Amino acid sequence: MSNAHTPTDDSSFNDALAALIEEAYHNGTDVEGAWKCTIDGNGDFHWDVQISRVAYED
Repeated sequence: MSNAHTPTDDSSFNDALAALIEEAYHNGTDVEGAWKCTIDGNGDFHWDVQISRVAYED
């Protein structure tokens, strides 16, 4: 699957993930924790994604 929002490199993947997390968070979704993701297709791909809030010093 490909469209204008499909990440094609590390930077665009990070941007898309950050936008998804931010939108979900602002809509009341508790995004922290572990997420299981399965992509159906030619052999199923299974991923575990861990999201945790961190504080960075400038």
